[in-house]
Amino acid sequence: MNTRRPVVYDISRLATRFLNDTPNGIDRIDLILAKHFLHRSDGSVYPLLCTVAGPSIVPVQLVHEVIEELDLRWWREAKSAYVDAIYERVVTRILGQGTGRISAAPRSRALASFRSIMRYCLRPGRSPARTAPPGSVYINASTFPLEYEWYLNWLRKRRDVKSAFFIHDLLPIECPQYFWKSEPDRYRKRLDNIRSVGGAAIVSRDCVAAQLKAFTKAQRYAPAICQAVPPISDIFRTTRRTDPRVTNSRYFLACGTIEPRKNHVLLLDLWRELVDRLGPSAPKLVIAGKRGWNNEETIGRLQRSRASPYVIEVAGLSTPSLKRLMDGATALLAPSFAEGFGLPVAEALAAGLPVVASNIEPFREFNNSLLQLIDPLDGLGWLQAIQQITRDPAPAIAATPDPGAETFTRKIDDFLERL
Repeated sequence: MNTRRPVVYDISRLATRFLNDTPNGIDRIDLILAKHFLHRSDGSVYPLLCTVAGPSIVPVQLVHEVIEELDLRWWREAKSAYVDAIYERVVTRILGQGTGRISAAPRSRALASFRSIMRYCLRPGRSPARTAPPGSVYINASTFPLEYEWYLNWLRKRRDVKSAFFIHDLLPIECPQYFWKSEPDRYRKRLDNIRSVGGAAIVSRDCVAAQLKAFTKAQRYAPAICQAVPPISDIFRTTRRTDPRVTNSRYFLACGTIEPRKNHVLLLDLWRELVDRLGPSAPKLVIAGKRGWNNEETIGRLQRSRASPYVIEVAGLSTPSLKRLMDGATALLAPSFAEGFGLPVAEALAAGLPVVASNIEPFREFNNSLLQLIDPLDGLGWLQAIQQITRDPAPAIAATPDPGAETFTRKIDDFLERL
């Protein structure tokens, strides 16, 4: 079901994501909602893009171009793992050949990405203050770039236009130690600007809803909140097909940006201990993710670790390639100190892969028999769990049924109608 209310959908963040090899959780939700609203047959969607003239209403066709370029050219969502050179290099490393970090990004990518961004952001558009239909709703699925007060000035002029913002987490406020010093203040500015226009909120987790209610109560503001669990890409629900080359290999996966809150340091310390104990029979660890911020300690461990032949760092895996790695993996490891949703855990569980994860609130909400939860500070507990799974790996389990993206978007549609 589509909402009858016209929608002004913000694609400003999507139009900047050409610099990324793979989509993160925010990207995926943004893309799901963009496709949902932009494919409405009644023409009642008005894409908004931050151009050189500020927030502007742009043609729907331009947004289709952005989505197609992201999906097919940059994120390679449709690219088969069987022709992915990055995947092949990972397999070679799992089989014990080669060294060094594996990365997909050529030097020319930054320039090509910049050109793509300029191609869209230099386009002329129409003022949303004058163009947005009466009674419409503005949707921003990323809180980008809401730290700038001017970005929402058009909404202050159009009080008939309601607004809804996807709040993925409150981590910069709840766990400021894991972010740059300026990030908590910037995030508070985003929430303050949302409050200033009376924005509603969409969240993916009960725990995020509770945190948001507590935060906004202190600000004497009570936004309408919709809690909707995002769907997992259909790729992760396809039939499990283990690459025969790695059938006899034991390897674990850790997915996500390399940053302090992901707790990669724990895994690297554990792998050094595993290699000391097990020698050549130690399993491999594949760390799939780009290098993020404040990660000097982790990168230093990666470079100095005595277990380095057993630790494979890779950036730029396509989603089909990540799924194929999951098909042959022993388990996914997620020792994070803090998360908003935990997309890699959700993807692994959907694919039928056992998961060992931190005993934190977002992961407890999964409530899945394939999920084992351990305190992120309990190094011995993690070591014992990894050794146990290595000795006695869980049998392959079929992918779980898809609850459907339609359920997710319908819940949001109904919420927007009631605003």
